[in-house]
Amino acid sequence: MLFWFGRPALPSTCLARCFSSIAMPPPKLSATVIILRRHTPFSEHQEEYKVLLMKRAAKMRVGANMFVFPGGVLDPADSSSRWKALLPETSHVEDEGLTALRITAIRETFEETGVFLSKPNGPDDHLVQLTEDEISTWTARSSADAANFLDLCETKQCHPDVGHLKHWIRFVTPVFESRRFDTEFFLYIAKGEEASVIKHNAESSQHRWVYPHQALELFARKKLFLAPPQWYILKELSLLPKLTEVEAALRHRPPRHIPFQPHFVAPDLKVDENTKITPETLMTLASQHMLTGILPGDAQHPQFAGPAHSRHRFTWGPTGIHFERDPTIDYQHLGKQSKL
Repeated sequence: MLFWFGRPALPSTCLARCFSSIAMPPPKLSATVIILRRHTPFSEHQEEYKVLLMKRAAKMRVGANMFVFPGGVLDPADSSSRWKALLPETSHVEDEGLTALRITAIRETFEETGVFLSKPNGPDDHLVQLTEDEISTWTARSSADAANFLDLCETKQCHPDVGHLKHWIRFVTPVFESRRFDTEFFLYIAKGEEASVIKHNAESSQHRWVYPHQALELFARKKLFLAPPQWYILKELSLLPKLTEVEAALRHRPPRHIPFQPHFVAPDLKVDENTKITPETLMTLASQHMLTGILPGDAQHPQFAGPAHSRHRFTWGPTGIHFERDPTIDYQHLGKQSKL
């Protein structure tokens, strides 16, 4: 996942031809939560909230030592018909697959951090509070079998707070990765200290509550490693310092049918039909050449192109990362206008 960043460059179809020969593994459906919590800024130039990041354990096959948002892969138990008796009626009107992904995000967050984003079945609007012993017991059970998370909710007479998980963005792992994910990123704004982290599991070694701009600065100084979706989302949040601005932005998010899966071009790459492109190849390109990852809304995106001259892309090269996004991109009216 380190190989998503690019640099503005002249259009090239070389990478597209090489990728077309790769057997693309189907992505696994997964979900994650961007948890925000109000925090007094030190200065007027800081955000008034922090975001929860967890560091993946060094032994993990995907994203080892990277800081990510909590989340994981959809489990069949997240789609169980038993959830219907627990969830509020308002959740019954949306697509069942999306509701299952919301449950996935909340369950995985609980397993990885002990944060239990669930509310009582009744008028109480506060999150259910578990004891440390309950958290230790139930996180272990849920990690062993996701159906135990459903048992927990039935036992405590509560339900995952699916109504307050808001769609933020959907990322799909690039085709050259061997382990691919189609991930729904939800945003959750916690009240006060409700989302305090209690524990870490085998998948994580530490957590941090950080201001978005602080995480980006640490990344730039190589003090903190971020997966590309996290970098992109933190960059967006750094431009929305107030929670009211974040809430307003929720009304203008890219729709779910437009996945963010970069299209790569490289102006200095000399390849033919027999060249094999691997993540290592792309890393070399990024360090020695220049690589462009084009995103939906960019005029050169092959599937979801924006208007002429519209820019939405990562710049990745020897000098680091540069990001361009036209603020006027209208995701509701993107089409195949690309000149690639």
